[in-house]
Formats: sequence, structure tokens, C-alpha cells
Amino acid sequence: MSLADLDAPRLNTAGIAALLGCTRQHAADNVTKRVDFPPPCINVSNRMRSWLYRDVLAWLNPQGALDASRDEAIGHGILDADGLAQWLGCTRKHLSQSLLMRPDFPPPFLYASRRMRWWRASDVQAWCKDKGMAAEFAAPLARAHAVEGV
Repeated sequence: MSLADLDAPRLNTAGIAALLGCTRQHAADNVTKRVDFPPPCINVSNRMRSWLYRDVLAWLNPQGALDASRDEAIGHGILDADGLAQWLGCTRKHLSQSLLMRPDFPPPFLYASRRMRWWRASDVQAWCKDKGMAAEFAAPLARAHAVEGV
């Protein structure tokens, strides 16, 4: 942490949990222990840790996907389960009970809980290409529920 970061906003595990909409325990036990999660800027103990807000947002927002408009998000956007179902042209029930059960379906980019999962549109698009599905999806991404401003 540099001198410029002393006044930078920081998040503790409760703040990360609030940002993701999960419990503090889930954030502490799962999210912050991910290999790709940024290291804490302050790490005194398990109860006294904090992360730079911008680092956590950068982790949530790979390649600027959350700043892009929904139309521009194709190829690197982030979709929740509702948006993914709409994008693929199926119901959420079909997505949950059929597609997500397939072992070859891409795993969520971010898994906060069973009800809170996000996929990269590019991962799902690559899976669709591998399965021989049309490259252009029937429902435009503009109608999908791409995550914005998490």
C-alpha cells in the first residue's frame, strides 16, 4: 500500500458481503479466499483485514465489463441467471434444471450463493459455439440483465 492509498476507500469482509449481497461469513470463508481475489491491503488478523475498494471493483469488473453498455457487453459482459436465461432464449427453470446441470456448461465466473451467480457472456458464447449453436442469439444482450454498477 502506497502513501496515496492511505485515504483510499477500503472494504472489510462485511463491506464485501454487502457489495455482493451475501453473508459476511460466506465472504470471509469463500470469496476472499479465491485465488483470483485481490490481496488485502491491511492484514492484521482474520478479523482485521481490509481491501482497497478499487481492487475489489476491478476484480468484479474484468476488462471494464461493468462500465460498458449492455450492447457493448457481448464478448466480455457479465450475466446473472435471469439475464443468461433470457439471452439464451429459455426459462430460468430450464436453465437451472437442465443447462446448469450439464458437466460441460461453463461454471459461474462469480459464485456468491446458489441464488447469486454470474457468468461471463464470452464463456457461454464459446460453449454455444462448441455445441454448434448459432453465433447470433435470438434475444439481444440489450434485453439481458447484465450486471451494471455492482
